[in-house]
Amino acid sequence: MDELLGYLKLKNQYFEKFLKVTKQFLQSSDEQKWHDISFFVDNRERILNIIRYFDHKIAKLFNAHQMANVDVIRYRPEVKKLLQDRERLAKKIVNLDLELISTIDEMKSETIGELKRSMDSKRQLKSFSVSSEPLRPVRKPGKTA
Repeated sequence: MDELLGYLKLKNQYFEKFLKVTKQFLQSSDEQKWHDISFFVDNRERILNIIRYFDHKIAKLFNAHQMANVDVIRYRPEVKKLLQDRERLAKKIVNLDLELISTIDEMKSETIGELKRSMDSKRQLKSFSVSSEPLRPVRKPGKTA
């Protein structure tokens, strides 16, 4: 059971790392520093893979462990606290992810707006361009040249 608790603690530590990485990137995005997005995505994926590994180990240990009522009573408070900590971290991560998604959407909208303005400016400039045909004088009706 101690090994199981160890994996639960490690899993929570990686949730904390995940939260920290997300906070750091959100701060960078607030400062318009998007150059680290690939590093951020790769880091999060690595951390998620580690968390999945711990999930697998926990499930394997849990299935192999025969718990008596004494074990359940003895370990329940610690397991409950670890699960509550994980839930608290998960909620913080979800909230930060929603904030990050909002920031990305804002940036996307600004970029689309800039592209539209650029295209409109290009069209306006094109309308002033000199035609390849020479200008002909306009003749008034009734007069012959």
